[in-house]
Order: sequence, then structure tokens, then C-alpha cells
Amino acid sequence: MHSSRLPATLIIGGALYISGLFTRKIFVAMIYCPSINAYLEQYILIMRILSAVTLPVDCFGIYCILYQSCSQIKEYNHLLLMYQGLATALDSLLNLGFIPLANYTCAAEVIDTSFSLIFDRSKMMQLLYVASAEILFTIISCVIMIKLAYTALHQKEAISEKTKNMQKRFQRSLVLQIVIPFAVIALPAIIANFMIIHEYYEVQTIWTSLVAIISIHGMIGTLVSTSQNQCYRSFVLRLICKRMALVRVSNEEHAKSQRSYSTPQT
Repeated sequence: MHSSRLPATLIIGGALYISGLFTRKIFVAMIYCPSINAYLEQYILIMRILSAVTLPVDCFGIYCILYQSCSQIKEYNHLLLMYQGLATALDSLLNLGFIPLANYTCAAEVIDTSFSLIFDRSKMMQLLYVASAEILFTIISCVIMIKLAYTALHQKEAISEKTKNMQKRFQRSLVLQIVIPFAVIALPAIIANFMIIHEYYEVQTIWTSLVAIISIHGMIGTLVSTSQNQCYRSFVLRLICKRMALVRVSNEEHAKSQRSYSTPQT
């Protein structure tokens, strides 16, 4: 009986030994690259701070769209919600996507690079053509939509001055909500492409700053939308005033309690 169990025991023991060797080899290989450790820690710290700031602001923007929209823009709520959701997703991807980065190992010493493919610079430049075409299409579409809205506003129709002013405010807020977040993404991307073309790879702080700027575009869009929309702006002001009133009442109660304790008992 014992002899019949011996082969199975040997097989299990050998499998455990081999798996232990592989596990040890993996853990030995899981070392961080000393040359990028400082930059990696700096990048992770910045992204953690931004994730703690941008995500609450983005979620507050979604709440305002769902529950604080005026009756004039109720029919556009699904478009605003779609834009805010995509902006929040991009911010979350850039701010929280760094988490697996801390677990990456220093692969230069353990991966055989003899079968690696190194793309020529002229081949990599083709990706810039695709990105340039997409950016150009987006800019042309925005210009056409703004031009159509401007033309429609200046047509001589039987509309009241109040309605015309409301449409002008809506167009101005729409332009700002499109242009400012787009600039927050486009300008760092243009600078990054310029640095790639001229081979500025060593300045890691600049690259970290560019990614940080892109990752706050959703928060910038939320702040612009809140400042341009009367309903959202009034809601924010009410929250601030309510908070200040609560703090004032709390301070008054604290002062009264301090005076009552300081009054001598007779």
C-alpha cells in the first residue's frame, strides 16, 4: 500500500520542487529598475493626488447633469451625460491606470531581446499622420458647428430678445466647453510629439507634467460647465452658502458653550 503511493508522492514532490524553483526565479527577477525608480515614484505620487481631486469633481458634474439641470437643457441631458461620462472614464484611466505600473519588473535583464522588433523612425511617424487626421477632422467639425450656430443666431426671425440672449449664452458656453478641454488635451499632445520628433527623451519631469495636464481635462471641463450654466452655478453657490452657514452656527454654539463653562457657578 505504501509502495503504491510512492510514485505519486515522488511526482507531487518533484512538481512542488520545480514550481518552487520557478517561483523563486520569478521573485528574484521582480526587481525595480534603479534608473527609473525616482521618476516612477514621482509619477505615482502625482497621479494619486490627481485621482483624489479629479474623480470627485467629475462625479459632482455627473450629479449636476442628472439632478440639477434646468428645464431648458433637459432634452440635451443625454449628450451632456455622455460627454461627462467619457471625460470621467479618461481621467480615471490616466489617473488610476498607473497602479499596475508599480508592479512592473525590470525586464531588461530577464527578457531576450534578440527577437524584438525595433520600428524605424520613418515608420513610427506614420502614427502621427493618423493622429493629425483625427485632430483635423475634430477641429473642422467644431468650426462647422460653431459657424452654423452663429448663422442661426443672426437670422432675422420673430424671436424675442430674451430668447436670443439665452441662445447666445448657450452658444458661448458650448464653445468654451468644447475649446478649453480640447486645448488641455491637444496642447500637451503637440508638445509631446514635438519632443519625440526632436528626440527629447531624457526630461522625465516634462513627460510626467504633460500626462498630468491631460489627465485633468475632465475636471477642467466640469469646472467650465459649472461656471457657464446658471443652474449648476446656483447649486454650487447654495452649497457653499449652506456650508458657511453651518460653520457659522457651529462656531456660535461653540462660543456659547465656552462662555457657559467660563461663567462661575453661584
